[in-house]
Order: sequence, then structure tokens, then C-alpha cells
Amino acid sequence: MEKIIAVRARKEIIAIFNQYATLSEKQDKSRPQAIVDFVTYVANLSDSEAGVQLKAAAVSKADVDGIGEIPQQIRIVINIDEAIWNAAIERFKMVFDLGKVQMPFFIRVCGLAYINNIKQQRNDSTLSGLSSAIAEIEAFKKMNIDDKLTNIYSLLIDMLSSKN
Repeated sequence: MEKIIAVRARKEIIAIFNQYATLSEKQDKSRPQAIVDFVTYVANLSDSEAGVQLKAAAVSKADVDGIGEIPQQIRIVINIDEAIWNAAIERFKMVFDLGKVQMPFFIRVCGLAYINNIKQQRNDSTLSGLSSAIAEIEAFKKMNIDDKLTNIYSLLIDMLSSKN
């Protein structure tokens, strides 16, 4: 389904699109793709996750530093599956107990929820990498001196052979 979204431009909405481009590493993607990703993310949340994620996003703010001139209006044409669109809208209405969804609020909250999710995934992956590194260090500490030296020599040989 083709959907036209027109909203009065605000620095926060522009900042959300900029953050999306930076964090999702999809700088070649356009604003329509950003909205499709936001809506798809919300549509795929469970009811309980949606309540937590969207309410947290509603009270958070986007960083508007560095946003200069903004257009008066943003008009975005998206192609999205109607079922996904309707699921996201209904979930949004349910969470905030709304009769009608205002598009600027919808874009801001869904965008921030998506961005918060990306940040959380990155933090989780960093922590899991850190915990595995700590486990390796702890295992190394428990080795006897001969095993430590053998381990160090094999790592040095691997490093030298990979440079050649």
C-alpha cells in the first residue's frame, strides 16, 4: 500500500532521521525506508514490549544539536504492507489509549523506540564480547606457567604468520 505522510517539520523529527541514518548504518537509505523500519519494528513488538518500549520512547528526547535550517513541511511517500501499517497503528493506539494517531507524535515515538532498540542491541553485543574476553582472561590466570608460555608463543606465531 502506498501511504503519504505529511507533517510539519520539527528539529526533533529531522534529528531522529539523522540518528537513524547514523546508527542503522543505512546512510544510503531515505526517509521512506526509515519510516518503514520504524513502523515494522513497532508492528512486530508484542503488546507488553510495545507498552514498555513506546512509553519509554515517548518521554525521551532526540538530540537536536547541529540541526540547522529545517523545511516547513516533510512529505514522505512510503510503500508498506497494509497489515504491518495497521498493526503498528493499532498497537500505538492501544499503548497510549488514543482514538486517532497524530503522525508527528507517531513518527517521533516509533523512531525513538527503534533507535533505542539499536542502541540496546549494540550495548548487549559489547557486553557479551566483554564478558567472553573476561572469561578468557580468567581461564588464562588459572593456567600453570608452562601452559601460559605455550599459549603466548602460539599467539605470537599466529600473529607473525598472519602478517606474511
